[in-house]
Amino acid sequence: MTWIDAAEEAMQELSTDLGIPYDYQRNRSPVDQLPDSYMVYFLVDDPVESVFDGRAQTHQPRVQASFFFRDPRKMLTVPDQITEEFQKVGFGVGDAGPIPYQPDTGHYGWRRDFYCYENFRKE
Repeated sequence: MTWIDAAEEAMQELSTDLGIPYDYQRNRSPVDQLPDSYMVYFLVDDPVESVFDGRAQTHQPRVQASFFFRDPRKMLTVPDQITEEFQKVGFGVGDAGPIPYQPDTGHYGWRRDFYCYENFRKE
């Protein structure tokens, strides 16, 4: 399973369980109509981990999942659920932290990086 398939699976499960919409890279709603809570994910980087005979053999994509919310109480449970879902599909857990309050949208935010090891070789 590729990193995008795994991340999409995790986000679909979260969206179903929590009733929170998600999108790849950014929420596509107009700024004045953003949902009260939403999630996004995107590829941060994708460094090659090993090379053999001049060809990349493995890489380790880093994916960021971000959760935006207007109700600060959502911070009490949703971030843990996001982490659990990504771990279920095989991601390792990286850094996390707050995203500053957005006065133009009224949203707070939280983000976490996840790592996925992929092998290029066809086996």
